[in-house]
Amino acid sequence: MSLRDTDPALHAWRQFCLDEALDLVDRVLFDGSARTQPGLRPAWQAQLREALLEPRRAGLDTAIGGVVVETLSGVSLLCDDEVNESIQLRGAVQAIDHEAEFVLRELGALALRWYRETDALGYPSPVLLEAATLAETLDRALHAAVPSAPRRLDLLKELRPALVREATRSYERQCAWLQSTGARAIDAAQAARAGLSARVAHAAPAPAAPIPPGQVAALFERLQDHARLGPGMRELLQGLSRLAQASAAAEPALLQDPQHPLWLLTDRLVALSQLDLDGQAPGKIALHQRLQPLMDALQRAPQPLLTRHYEQARVHLERLANASLPDPVHPGPVAHLQQAERHAELLPLVQAQVVEQLQRTKLLPQASQFLLGDWVRVITRTSARDGVDGPGPRRWTAVIDTLVDAAALERPRPPTPAELDCLLLEVHDGLRAIDEAPARIQRQVDELRVALKAWPRRAAASAPGPESPPEVAGSPDIQSSAWIHHADLATVPVAMDESPDSPAWRDAQQWLAGLAVDDLCRACLQGRWTAVRLDWISDNGQFFAFSRRQGTPFCTSRRVLERMRGEGLITTIPAGEWLRDAVESLPQEPA
Repeated sequence: MSLRDTDPALHAWRQFCLDEALDLVDRVLFDGSARTQPGLRPAWQAQLREALLEPRRAGLDTAIGGVVVETLSGVSLLCDDEVNESIQLRGAVQAIDHEAEFVLRELGALALRWYRETDALGYPSPVLLEAATLAETLDRALHAAVPSAPRRLDLLKELRPALVREATRSYERQCAWLQSTGARAIDAAQAARAGLSARVAHAAPAPAAPIPPGQVAALFERLQDHARLGPGMRELLQGLSRLAQASAAAEPALLQDPQHPLWLLTDRLVALSQLDLDGQAPGKIALHQRLQPLMDALQRAPQPLLTRHYEQARVHLERLANASLPDPVHPGPVAHLQQAERHAELLPLVQAQVVEQLQRTKLLPQASQFLLGDWVRVITRTSARDGVDGPGPRRWTAVIDTLVDAAALERPRPPTPAELDCLLLEVHDGLRAIDEAPARIQRQVDELRVALKAWPRRAAASAPGPESPPEVAGSPDIQSSAWIHHADLATVPVAMDESPDSPAWRDAQQWLAGLAVDDLCRACLQGRWTAVRLDWISDNGQFFAFSRRQGTPFCTSRRVLERMRGEGLITTIPAGEWLRDAVESLPQEPA
């Protein structure tokens, strides 16, 4: 379906939301210092424009940041920065939903008339500018415009109050606009049947209640709406609905048994649809096309179907569905993941110590930029790979003092040719140690050579070093600490963990102990809940790999999962949950 085929009033509604979105960006950024962040305003507006004009292309439930593990192919390691950002984004969404609760209810009722059209077009809900969309587009814009993770986190914290306030005001204006155009919902009963809310279970679900007689068709409709199935999967589920109605008419007892193979088959089919690649990946067939022969075979069988038919269909479902789902993730050696995690921990510490050194001595701008950029990467990567006490990190750390002495603006005499050659040889070897391209190494060496040979040096050419070192969570006192090769630096935590005696820690450990490969989970990634599948657990139980319908697979450490679990950012999807939610949403028969 295209927008041209829908209610013309929907065109105007979408354009009004787009105008509101662009105006909201200016209002939020003007409220904080983020207005001085180059590129953030156009990046956020571009993200919102794509989310409103091309929702399927935007794919707002697929994005995830991460530290790319360079030795692995297409796998990212979820680290503390991503968790901290997810916490802030989820908090912003919850704050908006709480602050604008009644306005959003009214807005949802007014926009309900377009539920079918917006669903077919790929919008999360008729409220086109929902809180999750605002939060996720902001996060994407920050990743595009702000390379520093601590800076992104600071901006999220700073912009959150303004975002909550301006989003609430925008929803009030949207309600007024819809009321003026007469776009009201037909009645409250239709609003209840629409099933717009996304359910997220944070605790172990209770068994599904018996299915009311005569409600089988309605149950399958609720499943389709809750799971937001595409046209192909809807048609497949409607075929299964007809078979289920015939079986229920012949065997009413199956309505009282949520563990009947029919309901287990239905729930599993809906759960797997959340990972369906829909034929978009090379070599993958859409799930409804892959399962159509199975549905045809069930329809050709003598009716009504017996229990054994549904049991056999469950077996075939698991075998056939794999061709439509993401390939399992196999990250490779655990050592690579451990190295990537260690790199993420060491990077802010190394940066802080280099900044401290630059504050004490004014250097040539070229030298300052080189130390804060390429040389920080050299020390961090080699320390993560070889250990902070390894000969390589010690050697590259010593180069800092040598280069600071050679590039000081107040140096009384220029470096001798021998001193310059020795220093540049060390720079060359350090860049080779992290596998930099030869052409880039030569360019860096040549630029340093030209800058260091220039004499006399003018004091006006001061280095643009930061005014204060960045704050590093869990790091030792920067002003009194020694260089990175000291052994105590290797044990500095990035963030404080939960106490082993706390209920949150015990819950996380119990949940982690129960995880198994092929478990389906819900994870809050960049402020939006999405389905993921657990594909791999390392032998030592310290790393986990997940795949999902779109976007790159990702790995995460046990410590990060503990934090996500403690913050309510990840949970398991138990078997039967989709069916239970659909049954609970059916109208209750009068007693």
